[in-house]
Amino acid sequence: MNTSAQPGKVCIHCGRDCATRPRVRDQAGKYHCRECVDRLKLAHRPVPDREQEADGGFIPIVEDPEPPHPREDQCPGCAKPISPAAAVCIHCGFNRDTGERIATTLDVSKQLKRKSKPRACRDCGADLTGLAAPNCPDCGRVNDARADRAERDAEESRRITRRSWVHPIIMLAIGMGIMLAVYTARMGSDGVVFYLARFGVGLAIGVVVYFMCSVMWIGFDQPPLQTIIRLAGVYALADVAYTLTAMAGMSLIGMIAILLMVVPTLVYMGLLCKLMDIDLHDALFVAIITTVCKIVAAAVLFS
Repeated sequence: MNTSAQPGKVCIHCGRDCATRPRVRDQAGKYHCRECVDRLKLAHRPVPDREQEADGGFIPIVEDPEPPHPREDQCPGCAKPISPAAAVCIHCGFNRDTGERIATTLDVSKQLKRKSKPRACRDCGADLTGLAAPNCPDCGRVNDARADRAERDAEESRRITRRSWVHPIIMLAIGMGIMLAVYTARMGSDGVVFYLARFGVGLAIGVVVYFMCSVMWIGFDQPPLQTIIRLAGVYALADVAYTLTAMAGMSLIGMIAILLMVVPTLVYMGLLCKLMDIDLHDALFVAIITTVCKIVAAAVLFS
């Protein structure tokens, strides 16, 4: 199949291409080469159209209109506004001097946007994909990758710090609330005073023991106040575990009751590992030393 382009300006009389020869065009858009017009002597009167000869119609001949000259403030390539002193259009890249089109920053930005990962402003959420500058065009925030990473790290650090304080405080409140309810049910208002005194003495002993163990081999990796709060949360829940186990094993005797007390001891050690971030064998040593010291202190106080 012939794919060559057909001539666009063909004389209706001789059938030849008159795109490069003198020609005229009538109001119907049909072309007449100058030779045919001169030969038929129709330069000053209408030329009959072959299709309309039977009807006797006449169509006046008009010259090809001259292409309009582009305005100085309008790009010839895309017709968008352009400075008269500009040589290249920033919208389409048309060069007035050479007539060629080159890539513009808008084209490069579109290519970068297609290749870049989606990115949004952390303040206003504007789409920053493909932008070379880190400044948000809407709110002006500098969305630098290193600054964003540092901010995320700082936010994660603040979240971990809040959690390190909130969790032990919640554990302390839950443990003390349960124990106060138990002692109040058993001893009335005197039970509240007794438990608070007992818990305060036990906490003081536990803190002293833990700090001594930290000096000897565990080490310090938390602020002192945070260590005290965490130990208070551990001891509050450990008291709940020992009390509930003792209440459950009141009807048991002998070895079974002793074995049953292993459960709260394991809970105590697990809380030490979890909240104090120490190994299991360190938690075992701390639990044993703390328990022995509390037994000795109770024997001295109530003897």
